[in-house]
Amino acid sequence: DGAGYSGSPDKGFIVRAVPNDWKYKAFPNLAKASIKDLSALIKSNSAVARLSAQQELLSRPSKDAIKASWAIASDKALPLYSRAAGIFTYAQAAGEGATQNLVSLTTDNAVKEFALRALADRKVFNKNVPIKPFLDGLKDASLRVQAASIIGLGRLGNPEAIAALLQVKVPASFVAPKKGTEGPHATPNSSIIPAHLAVRALLNLNAVDETVNAIGTANSDLALWALRYMHDQKAVNGLMAAYNKTADKALKDKILVTLSRLYKTEEAYTGLTWWNTRPDGHGPYYAAVDWEASPAIKDFLRAEWVKAGAAGKEFYADLNAKNQMGILEFGGEEAEAPRDEVTVDLEKIKSKKGQIGETSIENVMIAISKIKGEASLGKALFAKQGCIACHSLNKGEPLKGPFMGQIGSIMNREQIAESILKPNASISQGFATVMIEAKGDNTYMGFVTSETATKITLRDIAGQVTSIKTSDIISRKELETSMMPAGLANSLSYEEFASLVTFLSQQKK
Repeated sequence: DGAGYSGSPDKGFIVRAVPNDWKYKAFPNLAKASIKDLSALIKSNSAVARLSAQQELLSRPSKDAIKASWAIASDKALPLYSRAAGIFTYAQAAGEGATQNLVSLTTDNAVKEFALRALADRKVFNKNVPIKPFLDGLKDASLRVQAASIIGLGRLGNPEAIAALLQVKVPASFVAPKKGTEGPHATPNSSIIPAHLAVRALLNLNAVDETVNAIGTANSDLALWALRYMHDQKAVNGLMAAYNKTADKALKDKILVTLSRLYKTEEAYTGLTWWNTRPDGHGPYYAAVDWEASPAIKDFLRAEWVKAGAAGKEFYADLNAKNQMGILEFGGEEAEAPRDEVTVDLEKIKSKKGQIGETSIENVMIAISKIKGEASLGKALFAKQGCIACHSLNKGEPLKGPFMGQIGSIMNREQIAESILKPNASISQGFATVMIEAKGDNTYMGFVTSETATKITLRDIAGQVTSIKTSDIISRKELETSMMPAGLANSLSYEEFASLVTFLSQQKK
């Protein structure tokens, strides 16, 4: 709360804000409420009240629930939030019998989106739901209605919708970033949403034949996008046939990109491997494995690679690296360059005694609140005290322990000082000490610096890095203590410690 070790009457207190003229009113006992009372609560401007009343109404006799919820859903005088609550309550109460009335609401612009969502919501009830309202919704001016229509068509399971879904436009923003640059994933891009949803709907409809037939047409980009996820022999055969049929170089390259993506598939999840707090972001699969069409794809790509010139072979190298295909002759997958690791004797550093080591933490905090320190001296101490062995300051550097390049925007001076003096008080997520028992009577302790489906890399207290195959791991346990030992600042004076804290507090990249 920022009050820290010296205390502050202005920090750490609790505030209760009460609006003017507000009076407490006890929430009713819904179990004893009448249908009329429940209906009134569903019309309430309180989301909590609406949800509670909906749940209670659905527990009442279905005839009463259907009548009351439909009255709310169809009342055009009510606000949108009330009608939406009524629509979903009615859909659940009436089940398959709700279809006709919900279809009628798809002509009401105010609630069209919610009527479409309710119609496709429960697959056990939607076998007789017509697709026409959803096809009409694809042409609606509202992007929200379009989205609800696309999702609904994917859930209804009617293959008659495939042709319309393939016509959803792919925006110009759907391009891969240039090699070595970061993509625009953090930039809002609402225009891509309908096409993304259409791809998911096509997958739900298993539209392999239709997407293959769309290659080379005006709908080719969306079809190839969907085919990336279709690990089906027919999809692979269709892509190869389309490649051999066309003379369009740009289309050929897009087909090769799609085949490269299909070369591997995700290993069946068994619960033995998964992301930790340090996800493996290389993609496109976490634990990539071959599947039945992999040999055919490899032979096809290799045959085209042989025909390619030097520039063409670079294209295959990029595909190999991007998709983690592991086809050695293509190249592109550079081995990780060995790094000069800093080895530091942390035990020796913490055994030295200075003002900090001989002073209580409370008094240290008081001292650094009065001493500004010199950032330049703090930078030198960052290396001298061994911080550099486990912490990086620049984003381009390999990640070791918790990143210090922006610590000043996360913690204040007092919090930074406490983290140094009492490292066990707060352990950064992902940097808990891990004890691993491996085959060959080997035991390792450190924090995880990288983790993939096949390998874990640990850094120990001396800064030494060890890679362990996941297949060799017998047991893995997280400890409650930090790898950073207490006392690394023991040898420092107040001025030096304040300088180190000042330097770190200025790291706000």
